[in-house]
Amino acid sequence: MNNVLLPLYLQKYIIKLLCKHIDYNNKLIDLFQIKDIDYRKNESEIKKLMISMALVNNDWFKTLSNNLTVSVDFNFNIFNIFNNNNNNNNNNNNNNNNNNNNNNNNNNNNNNNNNNNNNNNNNNNNNNNNNNNNNIININNFIENIGKFTIIKKENIKILKLHFDHNTELFYFYNNDQNFGFDIVNQGLEKLILNNKAITTDSIIETTTTTTIKSKIKKIKLKKLIFRNVNLNCNDKLLEILNSLLECEVTKKLKLFEIYLDRNSTIEFINNLEKIVKQLFSIIIAPNVNIEVLTKALTIWLKKLTIITIKDFKMNEIKSIYNLLIIPIQSPLPLINTINNNNNNNNNNYYYFYLSNIKYFEFSKNQISLNQFCNLFKTLKIVEHFSIDFCFDNLIYYLSNQDERKSLGLEKCFCGNLLSRDLICLEEKEKEFKESWLLFKKLFKENNTLKTLTICHWCNTFGSTERYQYGKPYPNSFNKEFGELISINQSLKSLEMLSPPTNGIIKEILKNNKTLNYFEINTLEKSPYNYDQYLEELGLIISQNQHIESFTFIKNSWNEQKIYWDDDILFKYEKKK
Repeated sequence: MNNVLLPLYLQKYIIKLLCKHIDYNNKLIDLFQIKDIDYRKNESEIKKLMISMALVNNDWFKTLSNNLTVSVDFNFNIFNIFNNNNNNNNNNNNNNNNNNNNNNNNNNNNNNNNNNNNNNNNNNNNNNNNNNNNNIININNFIENIGKFTIIKKENIKILKLHFDHNTELFYFYNNDQNFGFDIVNQGLEKLILNNKAITTDSIIETTTTTTIKSKIKKIKLKKLIFRNVNLNCNDKLLEILNSLLECEVTKKLKLFEIYLDRNSTIEFINNLEKIVKQLFSIIIAPNVNIEVLTKALTIWLKKLTIITIKDFKMNEIKSIYNLLIIPIQSPLPLINTINNNNNNNNNNYYYFYLSNIKYFEFSKNQISLNQFCNLFKTLKIVEHFSIDFCFDNLIYYLSNQDERKSLGLEKCFCGNLLSRDLICLEEKEKEFKESWLLFKKLFKENNTLKTLTICHWCNTFGSTERYQYGKPYPNSFNKEFGELISINQSLKSLEMLSPPTNGIIKEILKNNKTLNYFEINTLEKSPYNYDQYLEELGLIISQNQHIESFTFIKNSWNEQKIYWDDDILFKYEKKK
């Protein structure tokens, strides 16, 4: 077959469409894990796409360069400017955060050359060699090079996204003798603003550290500044970081990924943060948080808030959070967005709650009754990614029949998870659990927005260790009930589960669900175990279910030296495209 070359105007049109796709992904503040694609992997794929397109020919490069408007970390690998062999570890950590962004800034004369990467690498090596005898960083040279992008033109940048390095608590770079983190960011911002002719020169005041812009910006292409991961646990430190930024319009309306609210969070902190952060996407709620503080934060940023994480609450601590989240509030959005598309008659569909606009909800290591949990789940109108922990020992006991309890010697767990604390009689507990479980299955079936589900074992008494015998098949009644719960949701695409090496649940799920395509099973190995038979059975299950796109089985074993769990992938299947 002869290759057909598209006319240049069609090529350029396609490139412009791809530029919109690249810009969209580059300005994402988070990407949920679906099909093993997470934030960093997606960022890497987008960068590869940019470079591949730029190297096709000169016309492609120019079209790409003229239409990209989102810059990530100035599209600049800062570490090639600096010669600091003593800080390789810091550089490697920061490179992960900056995702190896274009090592192109040392070559100022090859912007329209298809061999940019080779030329830049040579320049970077020369730059490093020239600085071998000098550990002092030339900030002025760096500032001059900021914005001289090979692919993205500095004059076209409308959105700048910055990453924060948690290892050093700085942006980009840390030196034992000098701290350049905020000076670099501020001078980089100033460079972009001046380049866009956004201010009048007579209103610039020179200081000893960096040029501060005091004038009112008239016109500027740079419209948004996004911070991906300044999610420090210290509120004062977070405010210090954000207040250290260059004073200009874009730093007065920041987009911030996440904040952490705990017992030390205050109303004053929320008020100060509100002055500079206009959009917030995630809140982590820790035990003993002040309800007034949490309420104010939710009220301010609710419109764009998409992620809420609630962790480590005891039964008596979770009550105030639970009461806040299940109470209807006035909707900040049009009424059409407050009603779930689920075809059910639940009256909660006609009310708005703090969780109504949440797409990612993580509820882990908390002690709560199943009935309370059902009430929370009702308020999740458009949830797509859902993570929950149960005490599997209690779940196994209450989902098993009397014969299985006797033959397998099953016992209730001491933690009391999934049950109301005010119930003493066993019959009352059994009745409450049965009613709540049926309601949970009903709600789960009616939900049509869920895409990914993570279910793990957690016990407030015994932690991550199940008391159930490791490697022993779960009771049939439990497999049937638990498998049916997951299989009845037809919108679900991905399942991650913590489970011992037993396939009973997976078999039950696959009996009735052919839309669930991605599986990841983790097991906490409590004792040495022969996985051969289990893995052989997994292979057979996959061969019988051709709709499965991916299946991973990971063994987590405790490492005494690291004091952490080591991950060992024992089985990984990827369907050939």
